[in-house]
Amino acid sequence: MQTIDPLAASNSKGRVSHSLRFDCLSPFSQAGAGDGQPEDKMNRLFPALALLLLSVLMAQAQNTQPGAPAAVETQAAATGQNLPRTEIVPETAASPDPILDPGLLPSKPMSLIGGTVKKVDAVRYRVVIQPFGGGPEASVRFDDRSHIYRDGAAATVLGIHRGDRVYVDTMTLEHKVFARTIRVETTTTGPVEAHGQVVRFDPSNQVVQMRESLTSEMISFTISNRTALHKKNGVATTADLVPGALIEAVFAPGRKGGIADDVNILAVPGSSYVFVGRITNVDMRQGLLAIENESDHRNYELRYNAALVPEHDRLRVGAKVTAHANFDGKSYLVDSISILELAPDNTKAER
Repeated sequence: MQTIDPLAASNSKGRVSHSLRFDCLSPFSQAGAGDGQPEDKMNRLFPALALLLLSVLMAQAQNTQPGAPAAVETQAAATGQNLPRTEIVPETAASPDPILDPGLLPSKPMSLIGGTVKKVDAVRYRVVIQPFGGGPEASVRFDDRSHIYRDGAAATVLGIHRGDRVYVDTMTLEHKVFARTIRVETTTTGPVEAHGQVVRFDPSNQVVQMRESLTSEMISFTISNRTALHKKNGVATTADLVPGALIEAVFAPGRKGGIADDVNILAVPGSSYVFVGRITNVDMRQGLLAIENESDHRNYELRYNAALVPEHDRLRVGAKVTAHANFDGKSYLVDSISILELAPDNTKAER
């Protein structure tokens, strides 16, 4: 009788079973060796591997969909972490952007600067002007709120060239000179105006010499029978053309001088004037007061003594007043001031 070792038989069966499992998984097993084409097995397995790889990539892409940040925020809230958030605030007319939108220009008194452009800086929004009549150069700043005109037509900073004659309405803004309006004039098609003060009048030849306030240059012109004379109070005559008188003269187009077409006498030394309008500027330390006169819409600067004005503490920008002043040839000296309407802030305070 033949004796069989159970342990050997068990090991033998285990090896056979293992070999069969390996052969089933291997494309190069003996089961496939019979047909002699192991490459066909590989070609059948490749699509399955590609499909498996595509499924893995799609699963990773789903984890990065827009819904993922919500999960991140939920997880951050659970752990107590503070994540930065971006909030888009809708733009409204009542709340302009504090950085990109500078807002409206304040209501302040303006000064006129006339001269020749020396430099234009379109990057820093600055123009350097050499004033007429000499003096130091003026550096004037501007931005999108400034209005620029070239020969009467709206323009941009590209319409300002070096050497142009410009007239700039300026104001003080953030301790710098700022341009509200820049007018570039290259042609003269209308009447020429000159504003200044009489230096001398020759009655025999009817020749007036005046110093123009804008350019500080001397201008000589003649009064003829066709020259119209005007003044604020009463009928104007050549007797009002005394040294120190403030006048405006209008000449023919293209020239400043010769025979004047019109002469407006604004103030004569020793005469009294009445100004009615709203206050545009107050300097209590120097005793200066600026009023926009309602009759001619001009801005006049007056000097006053606080001791002679009982209501000087109520003189505020925006208040409507009546001022009586004398012209001494240099400035208007206030005799009395009456407040017709308080400034808006004072009215609210008293209520």
